[in-house]
Amino acid sequence: DGFTTASCPEILSFQPAPLQINYLGHFGTSGASYIQYVVVDETIAAEADTKDKFTEKALVMPSCAIVNDHMRYSSTVLEGKDF
Repeated sequence: DGFTTASCPEILSFQPAPLQINYLGHFGTSGASYIQYVVVDETIAAEADTKDKFTEKALVMPSCAIVNDHMRYSSTVLEGKDF
């Protein structure tokens, strides 16, 4: 089924775009030579030596690579001791 349900990553092997970027669904390498970049955050970039282990070049976001809806609030607030 690809990296996420109903995705078709094999389409990217036909190079439908001159630049292809792996983002969301899977924060590791795709292993595909036809995907040029992967979006990661500093934590992932530090833990996974992207130059040696990723087939893509890493686009490192300065804080977090996950898009978030800041208008939604949780009724539970986690403190540092909860982690």
